[in-house]
Amino acid sequence: MGHAGQDGGRRAEAARSVIQFAEKWLEAHPRARPALLTLYYLAIIGALVALYGRGNFETPEFVYQEF
Repeated sequence: MGHAGQDGGRRAEAARSVIQFAEKWLEAHPRARPALLTLYYLAIIGALVALYGRGNFETPEFVYQEF
């Protein structure tokens, strides 16, 4: 049976194969990299606007509790 940490080898192997596939695909499609990076940064900006676009820049109450 083994312990839970032994299962991580298969997951790491699967992650490596996905990364290798993505690298090969990006090498075959050189214009995709800047396009994907642009979409990535636009998604980050969109998330920040969604979080803070209402003008509420106060820290959440649970972060700074009164002691």
